[in-house]
Amino acid sequence: MRVIHHILNKYIFDVKSMGSIFIVPLLIITIYTLIIGLVPLGFLRGEVVFLSFQILIVPISSWWITYFLFEVYQQNAEEILVNYYKRFLLQEMLRFFLLFIVAVLPIWSIISLKYTTIFSWEILLLHICQIVFFMALSMFITIFLKSTEASLAFISLYCSVEAITSGQLIPWFHIFYLNTLSITFEESLYLSIKNIILALIFLALSSLYFKKTERNII
Repeated sequence: MRVIHHILNKYIFDVKSMGSIFIVPLLIITIYTLIIGLVPLGFLRGEVVFLSFQILIVPISSWWITYFLFEVYQQNAEEILVNYYKRFLLQEMLRFFLLFIVAVLPIWSIISLKYTTIFSWEILLLHICQIVFFMALSMFITIFLKSTEASLAFISLYCSVEAITSGQLIPWFHIFYLNTLSITFEESLYLSIKNIILALIFLALSSLYFKKTERNII
């Protein structure tokens, strides 16, 4: 109970420190949930839901962790906060990961009941690993470039390009699975492992960069 109380207090602090920015992901998720829940099947195909969740909802997972780092660079508090962030970076990322998973649970529930042909455990595994990847990527870009705007801008650009080109034009790593046919377990596992490996690399680089910053301050 003490741990849960501590985590809830941290979320309350996040709401106070981020202000209206905190509710942006919740607002987008709520609108998306209402659309897929209320629009009849004949007007909203399962393929559209499958692709739109990856391109519109999954990248929003980077929002909270990015603005959590806002205070370090935008508020000129690097000397004060760098030691804390270096020690608890993974814990904070996991905390926001948990919050995002809880936020998108209604979407997964509706998809599993309404669009049974596109929802599977393979898709769920892929989504979770995509979420981890985007959180780690945004965190790394924010720390490396010391800019929340650069991080969110890059992720927005990446998602836009992938959506427009269907992931076939630019030869970079493709996070999304844009084939609307059923994904196999082997494909899901392969993509998920790649996403997690890259996420771990970004997390390690973020931690190393914080350590380097701390040494420079000292």
